[in-house]
Amino acid sequence: MVRIPVIKIVNLCKYYELGKNVVKAVDHINLEIYSGEFIVILGPSGCGKSTLLNMIAGLDEPTAGEIYIRGEKLSGKTGKELAIYRRSKIGMIFQQFNLLPSLNIVENVALPLVFSGVPYRRRMKRAETLIEAVGLGNHKNHYPSELSGGQQQRVAIARALATNPWILVADEPTGNLDTKSAEEVIKILVNLCRKSRRTIIMVTHNPDYRKYADRVIYIRDGKILKIKVNRRIKVIDKEGGEDWIESLKAVALEKKNSKSKEEQKAKDNSKEEEVVGV
Repeated sequence: MVRIPVIKIVNLCKYYELGKNVVKAVDHINLEIYSGEFIVILGPSGCGKSTLLNMIAGLDEPTAGEIYIRGEKLSGKTGKELAIYRRSKIGMIFQQFNLLPSLNIVENVALPLVFSGVPYRRRMKRAETLIEAVGLGNHKNHYPSELSGGQQQRVAIARALATNPWILVADEPTGNLDTKSAEEVIKILVNLCRKSRRTIIMVTHNPDYRKYADRVIYIRDGKILKIKVNRRIKVIDKEGGEDWIESLKAVALEKKNSKSKEEQKAKDNSKEEEVVGV
């Protein structure tokens, strides 16, 4: 079977004029990304990786070059067409969680469905299912300010999945998190890719995440320095269905069981200390 890229990037450029100088944020990048791949884009701050991600997401226009999504060019689309593209085909996760403080977490997750015209009951049920899937079922009525950073990022992931997109772009999703919370977020993303065949593109400057990728794209000064292949993916002719919710629930259950074991161990240690004291 012929491998057809989900995303094809051809001679992509993004230049900015600063006075008399031209900053080449993205400079003639060529890249193909396939269905079900976990892509890590790695590079130092200011190398152009977030600019590249923004153009893939349709948030920024290139100076030159083309981006094809399933063979369809992004350039030339109207603002309304780009909004539909972002709403239906791509999910976005940011370093800053971008949750609305005046809405509880279920309402935050349901927000993309409001713009898609989904009826109230259906969108709230969908949002509650997603909140359960990322392990926050006991926090449905909580507001963002009542959650930890890791919990807020899990809400942001649930929101990105609200419209069931087949591409997820994540811009430094663990940048504001402690080590444990970061691992939980990465585990969710890996499960979405491996078990549910979502295509995931993650921008980071943390080299520890290279091990999770199918391919690592090294970028510096707006150019691709090299591409390292960690594993070859099977050809996938279509994206996964709703089975990814079960994979997310499995991650949440694993986290819950781990916490229970830690609590039980703490209780056992406490009993031993009491016996010794007697």
